[in-house]
Amino acid sequence: MTPREEVRLVGGFFLTPIVSGIVGVALFPAILLTGDWLQSSAPPVMYAPRAAAFGFGMVVAILAVIVTAFGAVPAVWVLKKSGALSLRQLVVTGAALGNVPLLLMVLVSTAVQLSKGTTLEEIGHQWYGLLGFLRLAVIGTIVGTISSAVFWVVAVRKSDR
Repeated sequence: MTPREEVRLVGGFFLTPIVSGIVGVALFPAILLTGDWLQSSAPPVMYAPRAAAFGFGMVVAILAVIVTAFGAVPAVWVLKKSGALSLRQLVVTGAALGNVPLLLMVLVSTAVQLSKGTTLEEIGHQWYGLLGFLRLAVIGTIVGTISSAVFWVVAVRKSDR
């Protein structure tokens, strides 16, 4: 790997959490609207929607730093050892890694609630049921897919020139 390719790779890894945070901010209105629909209630009064969107974007960016460091870097290293990095490989990997925080949150939350004697039905309501879980999975997939596509553009595209 040339020094230029290394710099592009590091730049792509650096940019990934930033892109993830921006995507999180952009998705926040959809999260708000679908949350109201899943609750079947009146929309909550939101006094500072921009601040809430920014806060959600920051949480997504912080999680993306962790997922990038412990998931994306090793995955790219393994993929790179097996040959050239393709957009398809990176997008599929990004979509999967985008859902890791959700899966960990659900597993930990479920384990804690079960240890307290909560029933599975009650635990499901915390995530707004199956549709709520699917909503979060779609969000994770979108964030991971877009972030990995941007990584590909920065770190891989036209790297042979």
